[in-house]
Amino acid sequence: MGKIELDPAKVETLASYDCTLEEIASGLGVSTDTLDRRRKEHPEIAEAIVRGRARIRTSLRKAQLKSAIKDGNPQMLKWMGQQLLGQSDKQDVKHGGGISVVYIEEDLKDI
Repeated sequence: MGKIELDPAKVETLASYDCTLEEIASGLGVSTDTLDRRRKEHPEIAEAIVRGRARIRTSLRKAQLKSAIKDGNPQMLKWMGQQLLGQSDKQDVKHGGGISVVYIEEDLKDI
């Protein structure tokens, strides 16, 4: 029996659905061990998995950005701000001394 050849395009498509290695192997009709060996023997198979998984992450991020920005979803705006901008609900307030307030006469003239 000859070696089973794997089609990198099919591997990439399955990986783009966020399939696990077990699911990719099943979808290709091979064992997980065979898929693992082919990944090690053929860089194009390993690269197809990386590309496919990148595609699903890109698609998901695009959908999240659309929901946040175009659709104005407040929960998604908050979550994206936390993920991409490091924003937080947490407020650290530390106070260790007195407070001094200094007014400059010029600042008060418009009040």
